[in-house]
Amino acid sequence: MNKEKLREEEFILKGDLKAISIVTSPAIEQPFKMFETLELFKEESIKYKFKEEFEKQELTGPVMIPELRIPRRDTKTKEIYNCWFSKDTVIECAETYLENCNHTSANFEHLQDTFTNSVFVKESWIVVDPLNDKAHALGFSDIVEGSWFVTYKFKSTELWEAAKELGFTGFSIEAFFESFSSIKDKELHLNKIIFNVINSNLSDKDKFEYINTLINKK
Repeated sequence: MNKEKLREEEFILKGDLKAISIVTSPAIEQPFKMFETLELFKEESIKYKFKEEFEKQELTGPVMIPELRIPRRDTKTKEIYNCWFSKDTVIECAETYLENCNHTSANFEHLQDTFTNSVFVKESWIVVDPLNDKAHALGFSDIVEGSWFVTYKFKSTELWEAAKELGFTGFSIEAFFESFSSIKDKELHLNKIIFNVINSNLSDKDKFEYINTLINKK
């Protein structure tokens, strides 16, 4: 699939970011790293060998990458298109996620019956300087400025072992997004209705009440 030739849609967050799911096939196609042990030491410049005595039980990786084109299929037209998020939207998602305390649990493969508080986000950060970011020190490459990274901590050894066995590789967000173009279309449509109401024969009171109702429904 040639991503460059697909129609593009910028997506904007609408409401809350409910969860970060641990999945086998992340939409951003960027895997996390599994840190199994508490201590590590350098073998070469960027290669790390892990000691076996102490289980760390952590996953670190990107959740959202700004400007990254992600193929999606329109549920109505079945057309495949590219969606993407701006840096501001990535920051908004990260802030909303923590503000609403959604970091204290997680699920697997977006299955609601797999939610557990035995997994929680230990760290969350936005990449400011890719070359000097913590992600770079942990061995990630091609880091994009404005990316959102998290570290998940497993409190359950049994769940950690199961996660390793089941082959989870990355993170995927759960939230409702709306395309920027559809928002603009709605705004244009609303402006047209308001214009028609203003130029109608309704009384000023009726105009005010009607327009106020339209705006509150937005």
